[in-house]
Amino acid sequence: TINQAATISMFIGDINDFVEHFDAYLRDGETIDTYSIQVDSGLKLVSDSNDDFNVYYRIEAESPSNKEVDQGAIVTIVITTTEGRVETRQTLFELVAKSENVI
Repeated sequence: TINQAATISMFIGDINDFVEHFDAYLRDGETIDTYSIQVDSGLKLVSDSNDDFNVYYRIEAESPSNKEVDQGAIVTIVITTTEGRVETRQTLFELVAKSENVI
């Protein structure tokens, strides 16, 4: 189940940068060894990187090809630590159509 507090709204066509912090999860001396990012239809992963404690990523909101706009899309980040522990995090992105009346 995805934590509703982790929901982010994005207008379709917008591009923004995000960071997932793992420093509170990591033990003393432990760092991120590898990571992967998966995005649902409606989101485009533009770029990604990491340091020892965080995963950085840029997302572009697109029109989803297989669902209604208001259903949203999920970003899944999985890290493996230098101690071999695996942590999965998911964030729900609400995809919002731009109104023709927006100035």
